[in-house]
Amino acid sequence: MVKPEMTIAQSDMASLPSPAKAFNELYHAVRKKENRIYSDRQVMQLPFIEPLHAHYAEWLIRKSSAEKLIAYLAKHGKDLSILEIGCGNGWLANQLAKIPGSQVTAIDVNAVELEQARRVFASSDNLTFLNTDLESGLLGIEQFDVIIFAAAIQYFADLNAIIQLALEHLETDGSIHLVDSFLYRPEEVDNARRRTGEYYAETGFPRMSDFYFHHSLDSIKKFNHKILYDPNAIINRLTGRKHPFPWILIRH
Repeated sequence: MVKPEMTIAQSDMASLPSPAKAFNELYHAVRKKENRIYSDRQVMQLPFIEPLHAHYAEWLIRKSSAEKLIAYLAKHGKDLSILEIGCGNGWLANQLAKIPGSQVTAIDVNAVELEQARRVFASSDNLTFLNTDLESGLLGIEQFDVIIFAAAIQYFADLNAIIQLALEHLETDGSIHLVDSFLYRPEEVDNARRRTGEYYAETGFPRMSDFYFHHSLDSIKKFNHKILYDPNAIINRLTGRKHPFPWILIRH
């Protein structure tokens, strides 16, 4: 895959539609309130973070899932073109770029954290950050071996549509991975939606509920998929594994 070339003028938030700009501003404010805005030094070290940090336990989960994902991809024994959708501050994209022979493109509408990613990981010549989304068309006809949504699918209103669009950018023998996000049983969705509304109201950002979506396992049934890790599987419950998120692989 040819590394996409994108100028700052083409890829800044001015090129994104108004809803994306509104989400960008609100999302950053929420992240700041939740103590999820990290220093350059912290971002460079992620997923490792100091044990006293408020989100230390969460980063242990992210570290575990990243290690499993990278080990799975590295086994393929071929140079991989990888697209991460919703890359945030770029910590996972940076880890993926350490896979030998990989070429990583990471996209996000969050301009502030994306600029931090560009700054912190500027020395990685096989890593490109673009301030855009999949729907913009700025990726053109680029095809990737691997497409990753990590802690990101909850920000897409229509999971079915975004996966279908991702498949259009996936090589014939490629794979899409959904990690670090909940996929609920259908009967759990309403309660999850209510809890999210209550949380953002208490946090002081009730409008954020309009940008946070709750997808059920039914959303992926139409796709050729495999559950690589199921937190609700009996074996995982019996062994006391604490990882709460499923790992879903989707192919053509």
